[in-house]
Amino acid sequence: MIVGAGTLADLALPLRSLEGQLGRSVTPTLYTKIDFLKRVNEKNHFLTSVLKTELLFLIGAADDLARLVKSANPQVHKTSQREMSDLRAVVKRDLADAKIEGPL
Repeated sequence: MIVGAGTLADLALPLRSLEGQLGRSVTPTLYTKIDFLKRVNEKNHFLTSVLKTELLFLIGAADDLARLVKSANPQVHKTSQREMSDLRAVVKRDLADAKIEGPL
């Protein structure tokens, strides 16, 4: 699996060399960073299966992949009751300043 810029044509020669070293064929799956993040976020079966296995990194490291995967799952902020109350007060004040009446 390759994540980043490039084409399979760009990788043909290095992959042929790698196949010789490994003594077996290598079938690459190429993703752009955006497509990789989209598929991770969608919990793509192939990617979730691959990410659970032991990986061999030719370029980069496990930490790089972990950071990339984590960026696909941003943390969602949970708005507190106090924040909502403060926001309602600001909206109410702004509506009063604009002399607009109505329910909140």
